[in-house]
Amino acid sequence: MEEKNFDVTVGSGIISIFQRQNFRLERVFSEFIDNSLQSFLDHQDVLKKLADGEKCKVSIFWDGNKIVIKDNAFGMNEEEFGRALKLKATNPDALKNDQLSVYGMGLKYASVYLGNHYSISSTAYNSDIRYFAEIDVPKFETNNPTSVPAKLNSENPEVHETVVTITDLRIKRTPAKENDLREKLGTIYNHYMHSGTLSIFLNNIPVVYHLPELRPNENGGRYYSNFNDSFTINGKTYNFSGWIGILNKGNQSITGLNLIQANRCIELGYKPEKLFGKGNSFQNSRVVGEVVFNGDNYVLSFNKDKFVWADDGAEDAFINKLKSNSDVACIIKTSKKISFTDDEEKAKEKTSKSFTKSSVISVINEPKVDSTLILNTDDSTSTDTTNQPTTITAPVTTNKYIKFQIVVEDKNVPLYVDTWQGSKTDDWIIFEKYEDGYLLRVNYENEFICNKFSTQKSKVASNTIAIVIVTSMLMSQNLGVKLTDSKTLLKTINKIMGEKNE
Repeated sequence: MEEKNFDVTVGSGIISIFQRQNFRLERVFSEFIDNSLQSFLDHQDVLKKLADGEKCKVSIFWDGNKIVIKDNAFGMNEEEFGRALKLKATNPDALKNDQLSVYGMGLKYASVYLGNHYSISSTAYNSDIRYFAEIDVPKFETNNPTSVPAKLNSENPEVHETVVTITDLRIKRTPAKENDLREKLGTIYNHYMHSGTLSIFLNNIPVVYHLPELRPNENGGRYYSNFNDSFTINGKTYNFSGWIGILNKGNQSITGLNLIQANRCIELGYKPEKLFGKGNSFQNSRVVGEVVFNGDNYVLSFNKDKFVWADDGAEDAFINKLKSNSDVACIIKTSKKISFTDDEEKAKEKTSKSFTKSSVISVINEPKVDSTLILNTDDSTSTDTTNQPTTITAPVTTNKYIKFQIVVEDKNVPLYVDTWQGSKTDDWIIFEKYEDGYLLRVNYENEFICNKFSTQKSKVASNTIAIVIVTSMLMSQNLGVKLTDSKTLLKTINKIMGEKNE
C-alpha cells in the first residue's frame, strides 16, 4: 500500500480564534501572573538573595490605549522566549504537580484576546541579552508566517524581567472593570499574597484580598469551621481540606466555595445545590469558604477556571462527602437556623410598622430580639470532644411578642402578637387571654397559609390579616357582639382552613 505524510502543523491563522471567545478578564490576566509567579518560584533560591527579589512583583498598567504587564521574575532564556512566541508550544514541566502553568490559554493567546498588537521583551538573570519580538495579529493571520523575527540587544546581566505590551486594545477599560479585576485577582492569588510571595499592582493600586467578615457568635468568636476529608471512587482517592463560614452580611458575589489547587484559586463561588439549596436560599447569600484540593487526581479545565470531573460520579461523591462532613454540615445547619431567626425578626419588624399610621391599632413598643444563638455540642456523634463542631439549640429573645394597644369600650387593651412555628395541621390563629390583655399567635407553618404565604413579605401580610381579624373581634364588643361569638367565627375559619389542608 502507498503511504503519504500530511502536514499537521498548526497554522498561525488560528490565533484570531481566541479573539472570538468570551473569557473572563481575571482569567486572561492571570495567565501573565501565573507565568511570572512560576518563573519566580522555580528560581526563588537565587532571586530571594537579590535586593529586589524578596517577592515576585507583577505590575499591570492599563489605560485606554495600551496594557503593559511587567515582572521581576527570572526572565526568559532563548528556549523559553521561543516557546512564548510559538503557537503550539507548552512548558515541559507544565504537568508536574503544583505547577501554575498546568493548561491555561498561555501568554500569547491572552495577549491576542486583549489586543491586536503585542510585544514581548525579556532578559534572564545573569544574561546579557534582551530578547524582543512583536506580533501584529491581523497581519499574522493573513500572512500565516512560519517564524517570528526577534531582536537581540545587550543588557546588564543583573537585569531580570519580562515585559508584555499590548496595543490596539479590543477590551475597553472602565473603572468598574478595573475594580472587579482587582478584586477577583486578589481572591485568586490570596494565598501567595498572604505568604509574602507575590504582590500585584493594577494602575499603581495594590491588589489585596479582603477577608470576608464572618458572623459573630455569642462566645466572641465567628461562625467558622475547618475541615479535612477524602473520598475514593473507581480506585482513585481524592483528598481535600478547607474552611467554611457564615458571612455577617449577605453578599452573593463572594459566597460559595472557592476551589484551590497549588495555592491558587481555580474556581470561584462553587455552589452545588445539594449543599447550598436554590438560588434564593440563605446559604447562597451567606455561606462562604475554600476547598483545597490535594494530589494529582483533580483535572483542570483548559482555561484553569474550573475542575473537569470525569463522568464517573466523582463530583457527586465529592459533594456528598462535603454534605456529610460534620464540620461542613454544622455550618450549613447553623445557616438555616440563622435564616429562620433573621427572617422572622424582619417579618415581626415589618408587621409592627404596618400599623404605624393606624388610628385604631397603636404600637406600644418595638420588639427587641437578640438573635444570637446558643451553641452546644450535644448532638455530635463524634467521641472526640476536642474541637467539636457546634450546633444550634434556640434563639434567645429579650422581648418575644410585638405589643399593640386597642381601644375596647373606652379602655386600652394590650394585644400581644407572636409568630408561631407550629405544625402544618395546627390552627392558623390561636387567640387567648394573656396577662393584662390578649395573646395572638399566628402559625405561619399552617399548610394553608404556608402554601400561599411563603415569602417574608407575604408572611407579614399573613400576620397583619390575623391582627386585623382579632382586633375586629375585640372592637366588635363595642357593638354588643360577644367575644365568645367572635371566637366561634375564628374557630370556623381555622376549621375551614383545616379542611382545605386535607
